[in-house]
Amino acid sequence: MLDSIGGMGRGSEQHSVPLPEDIGEEARTHSGPLGPSSYATETIRRKIEQDRLGELLAAMETEHGSVSDERIQAVLDRIDRSYVEQGIQATP
Repeated sequence: MLDSIGGMGRGSEQHSVPLPEDIGEEARTHSGPLGPSSYATETIRRKIEQDRLGELLAAMETEHGSVSDERIQAVLDRIDRSYVEQGIQATP
């Protein structure tokens, strides 16, 4: 998926984005050795992936209808049973 939205090794272009001071400071704090630019790139990449998943979900719901809460719960219950059968501790 990363390659479809600009994987590593591709060309880059400079952008300037004004940020509130507190957000800029947090980005510098959390960016680690790669720096805020890399941190921002990865954050934007994840947001684009989330947006695309939302678009896919909307298209699927338009075509097939939404999934009921009961169906979602049935799948979650099946996953929990699978964990128990495999002796895996399910996360709360």
